[in-house]
Amino acid sequence: MYQYPEGKCYPPPPPTMAAPKTSSRASPETQSTIAGGATQTGPTTANDSPTAPSDSATQPSAAKAASSTSSPTLPDPANPTPGTLRYGVIQSEPLWIIFSGNMLIKLKHELIVNSFKTIDGRGANIQITGGGCITLQYISNVIIHNIHVSHCVPSGNTMIRSTPTHVGHRGISDGDGISIFNSHDLWIDHCSLSYCTDGLIDAIMGSTGITISNSYFAHHNEVMLLGHDDKYLPDSGMQVTIAFNHFGVGLVQRMPRCRRGYIHVVNNDFTEWKMYAIGGSANPTINSQGNRYTAPVDPDAKEVTKRVDTNEKDWTDWNWRTDGDIMVNGAFFVPSGQGLTAQYAKASSVEPKSAALITQLTSNSGVFGDPSLGCHPEERLETLAEEDPNSWGDTSVSISYPGVNGVGTSTGGSGSDGGSGSSSGDGGNFFGMIFGSSAPPPPSSSTTTTILLSLSIILSLYITTNYVRHVAGRILQTARHPFPGTFFGRWRSDREPPGSSDPSCSSPMLHR
Repeated sequence: MYQYPEGKCYPPPPPTMAAPKTSSRASPETQSTIAGGATQTGPTTANDSPTAPSDSATQPSAAKAASSTSSPTLPDPANPTPGTLRYGVIQSEPLWIIFSGNMLIKLKHELIVNSFKTIDGRGANIQITGGGCITLQYISNVIIHNIHVSHCVPSGNTMIRSTPTHVGHRGISDGDGISIFNSHDLWIDHCSLSYCTDGLIDAIMGSTGITISNSYFAHHNEVMLLGHDDKYLPDSGMQVTIAFNHFGVGLVQRMPRCRRGYIHVVNNDFTEWKMYAIGGSANPTINSQGNRYTAPVDPDAKEVTKRVDTNEKDWTDWNWRTDGDIMVNGAFFVPSGQGLTAQYAKASSVEPKSAALITQLTSNSGVFGDPSLGCHPEERLETLAEEDPNSWGDTSVSISYPGVNGVGTSTGGSGSDGGSGSSSGDGGNFFGMIFGSSAPPPPSSSTTTTILLSLSIILSLYITTNYVRHVAGRILQTARHPFPGTFFGRWRSDREPPGSSDPSCSSPMLHR
């Protein structure tokens, strides 16, 4: 197996291998790019590795010029290799980037993302760590979905390419998981973030139109910062939605910490903080609806809110409200301002569900479909660091998780460090991927027989009943309805589709 820096392991390449063509099936206006030496029908993937045995470029011209390699090359953030994640995210055209397999991507420097990009980790376990991590600066229309981000450290003082035509010198970064700088129309969804040097997500310098949803936050001090500085007026128009997230184990403060702007905190589960959950300064508008706040044991840390470095006479008129929130273990929210609905129009983006449904609404927060990680993906990364503390740097390894590839369930092995088990079956773990580790085991043969027999009886009764009804209708000539009723296994167009009333199916629209 060949190991490529900042990438994954691949089998030795054949003597010759042509680069696959770029696919354009993502959408009429969005291409899809794949890397990692995988050739498949449909969208393709990318990782922050050098060239795999077969490069797949994000542009037809680049794909045509790509050639196969048989030895590793060192990553160069100023000249990323076609077919890598770094190469894909800097392109000018819209791209939907997916991944060919499970990857631990160890960045040497910031991953600077250009506009109109979707980084989609569904179907694989994608973990991004290392220097700088993800930077969104002066861009718009970006989606980051189903990605682990952790153990991010400061890096920089180097040249990094941010577009196909621009390379610039970068200073030392803060070590944020996701750094947002003067950017708008962004959606961070179903991500898991932990253990970073500065913030897990920081949005500053006039950023707005941001939705952070269905994500899991853990093991961090200053979780989320919204707003650059109390005196920075452009942040006054900032609008951010924080919805359906789980703020979990090992968190201290800033969930979020707001400077100016309009913040909608809706249907989140706050299960741990050590100082406070929601804080702010410089008169932000905070609309807290349908959340569950569980206070810590510490009697001095029961308050959900904190007005940072501000006297009470100054924050009395700030519009902070709690609406339909559930307070657990003595938690309390200190409201202020007028409390009128009209005051919160800019801090309202999605209709809140009842806080009584919080467990259901947030049960799938974080990255989808990783049974080996369970509900706490950050514990897996902590184990990786302890196994090889010197591995955090420029290189990346391929991680295989038993039963996560959508082709079967795990058999054998402990599964504690990935790759120790084997897969069997043909899709038995599909629902485990979509709904986490809560999928039931496949039914036994006796159970299956019972179910089939019951269905046969029901079907027979259904046919018999409809036949009798049909004959009676013909005799009485009472054809009140010109069309027959629903057939077995279908739903009528005038009824609510299955699952549409399930509150867990809700997704917030992008907050503009």
